[in-house]
Amino acid sequence: MEVASAIYIDYGIKRPGGNLMEFAQYPERLELYNELNAVAYELLAPPFELSHLVLMSERNWVEQERELINELCLHYGIGPLLMQENDFSADFGEFRLRWERHTEYSTYTVYRVKPFEMPFAHPAITYVPDEWIARLPGELLVATHIALEDRSRPKRSLHELATLFTS
Repeated sequence: MEVASAIYIDYGIKRPGGNLMEFAQYPERLELYNELNAVAYELLAPPFELSHLVLMSERNWVEQERELINELCLHYGIGPLLMQENDFSADFGEFRLRWERHTEYSTYTVYRVKPFEMPFAHPAITYVPDEWIARLPGELLVATHIALEDRSRPKRSLHELATLFTS
């Protein structure tokens, strides 16, 4: 597994001359940016697929979110998260779930660390019960699927790639 040896962070969008673009700055931008980058992410080796949801939700819904995660844990025979925790990660057998509660939103990332023939044919989220997903509180902000293939797999042709990303 390859791991980055350095992390570089740029807090602004710069023009070729090095000047920060003249965007009005959201007053809490750096605080939110730091919150996004404060949590350690899962360390996975390819091949894997993941589905990532970001749901905008009221802060008072966090108890409902925790209860739903505990219901899923009970269904799969996994130890529950503690009711004061704001992040959780567990292996559910066919998938791995990571939940993070932030101030204005929650993220749900479903991982499936298994070889696959065709990316996106069976996204990781399809292994989570539909009824459970339907009960998640909040409004959808981000929904994405990512597939990372192993380097040992032959490269896909441009035609194959175009087929994967054509809507």
